[in-house]
Amino acid sequence: MSFADQIEWISETKGDGLGSDILSRNTNGTDRYIEVKATKLTKETPFYFTALEYHFAKHNSTNFFLYRVFNLTDRPKLFIANGAYDEFCNLSPTQFKATF
Repeated sequence: MSFADQIEWISETKGDGLGSDILSRNTNGTDRYIEVKATKLTKETPFYFTALEYHFAKHNSTNFFLYRVFNLTDRPKLFIANGAYDEFCNLSPTQFKATF
């Protein structure tokens, strides 16, 4: 079975909330978790992710990849980063959850 045959769009087949969009394979056969964030604007345009996505990336940092697709309306480009979000992004809290 080729690597292409092993790609699974897990957000489609298993639903959102698992921490990544796509399950693929690295060349050594290990899992590659891919989260895709796209924008019509530049790579630097802020994007958002959930606490679950943050923790998933942190726990699976070796095999977690962010695929940042940008400039969609003109000449689409792809930037790939490997690791937990805080290893390659500046993070700012934007939301809090409160309970009693």
